[in-house]
Amino acid sequence: MVSIPRNTQSSSVQVKRRLTTRSEEVQEVKRHRRQDGVNAGASQGCQGLEAIQEDRDATTAYQQQVISHLSKITRLLEEIATQQRDSIRQMRTVTETTGLQQVRIEAIQSNLTKKATQGVQLYASLEASNPVSDTPVSHTQADPPPEHRNNNNEVRRSDRIRKKPSRLDDYV
Repeated sequence: MVSIPRNTQSSSVQVKRRLTTRSEEVQEVKRHRRQDGVNAGASQGCQGLEAIQEDRDATTAYQQQVISHLSKITRLLEEIATQQRDSIRQMRTVTETTGLQQVRIEAIQSNLTKKATQGVQLYASLEASNPVSDTPVSHTQADPPPEHRNNNNEVRRSDRIRKKPSRLDDYV
């Protein structure tokens, strides 16, 4: 066998030790890098989670605002619907009242027509029974037409006094 000098053996052990130490150092660096990466990832993940939580909080606040506005809108729509129902009810009442008033007006008109017809017939019978005069009955000075009366239904003084004919009447 070949004998290896002792120095060489120790040098190989030293190299092995150095390699082992170097390998351990590399492993340690890798482990630190991995840990740094994990830490960085965790940090980014936490920041992401915080951002998500902030977004959720903002979304929740916005949803609460929307719900509040929607409830106000719902109340307003309910008030409008109630007012519309009341308006429709009032319009129906007015329509029914107007219909009743129309029926009343038609009845009054019919009654007036009957009375006018009776008045015309009575007037015709009076004229037929008056053999003295063929001229219709007119207002006399003692009973002037309604347009010559004042507010108290008294004959105006100027209508009671007979005026003398003017000279222009002589030429007409």
